[in-house]
Amino acid sequence: MPVTDAPLPFADLQAANQIYVDQFGLDGLHATAAKGLAIVTCMDSRIEPLGLFGLAPGDAKILRNAG
Repeated sequence: MPVTDAPLPFADLQAANQIYVDQFGLDGLHATAAKGLAIVTCMDSRIEPLGLFGLAPGDAKILRNAG
């Protein structure tokens, strides 16, 4: 069987992650939630908890539950 230059597994995801890292602009966030809030929500990716409550990144800790 000939050797081919098959793409590495997840190479597209790794490349996309590198772009995200290079453009990340929230590195000044602190370990604690700025507004002292925790939001428990489902892990449905259509749910955007910060937007639902008019919050910004860093205002609350988001806990996503599978089920």
